[in-house]
Amino acid sequence: MNADPRVSIVVASYNEAGSIAACVRSFAAQRCDGGFEIIIVDDRSTDETGEILASLNLDLLRVIRIDRFEHAVLTSRQVALDTGFREARGEILVVTDADAIVPEDWVAGLCARLDETRADLVGGPVRFAARSDGGNRSNALMQTVDGMFYIGVCSVLNRLGFNSGFVFGNCAFRKDAYFKIGGYEAMGFGLTEDLVFGRALRKAGGRIAFVAQPAVSVRACSSWRVLLDRAQRISAGGCSALSVLLGVWMLLWVITAVGAMIAPAWFLIPFVIRWLAGAAFVAWWLARGGLWRLLPAALIFEPAAILTGLAVMWRGRRVKRVEWGGLTYDR
Repeated sequence: MNADPRVSIVVASYNEAGSIAACVRSFAAQRCDGGFEIIIVDDRSTDETGEILASLNLDLLRVIRIDRFEHAVLTSRQVALDTGFREARGEILVVTDADAIVPEDWVAGLCARLDETRADLVGGPVRFAARSDGGNRSNALMQTVDGMFYIGVCSVLNRLGFNSGFVFGNCAFRKDAYFKIGGYEAMGFGLTEDLVFGRALRKAGGRIAFVAQPAVSVRACSSWRVLLDRAQRISAGGCSALSVLLGVWMLLWVITAVGAMIAPAWFLIPFVIRWLAGAAFVAWWLARGGLWRLLPAALIFEPAAILTGLAVMWRGRRVKRVEWGGLTYDR
């Protein structure tokens, strides 16, 4: 009998026929000491995802099909991920999305950081790729900057001992850490399944570390409306140290900006200091991620994020439900 691999790459997929083959091929090219397997949970796909996966003919690949969603509490994505985690043979679980393209050192880099820090989970950044026609290039740029900013804020909060987030688009964790906290059955419902997991892990005494590289590339939102849909789902994570810090930090920008327009003698310098401080933080994390060409975007990221947040808040007053993975949930 073959020994169990050290790493299991686990991905939940819903209707990703257009991207799943390239995604799995990028997994298969990984270089990983101790071996690895690839588990794709085909979560009720109605397109050709299953057929494409079967045609790849990879010994490393296992496909688990879920035909119906019947859980009374959890989301379909939570159930799909939990199914993959339970089937995994590796002691380290590496997770990303079904439209991801990963560099060859992705798994090795995350595992090295786990070993170096002796953490239970390591989170990394996600970069967003525009369509070939460039129609959503602005979305790709701002989502990439936002992703680095988010990882930066989470890293700071984590170092200060507060609950922080990470993204399942790029993370690795020890399998036993997930089951020690009871899995998603114990964590409960969450449209932001990574935030739910991160909070439960920290509450149980687990340790989280972050890396600025290697990054994973996924599709950018195809339109402004899709971007707002995504932001509305992500904002459903509830109150936390992360949401409070982000809210207060962005509110300071708004207050000093309004003050600078009304009473520039009092507020102009504080506004400039606040703006440059925020831009410097974003630029620092972009530089850590090797995204030098995006450094100018650091100056406009926060006002763009504030406008997006206001749009999500306004939309949330009218739209109380979120569509996710072919199903609809209350926020």
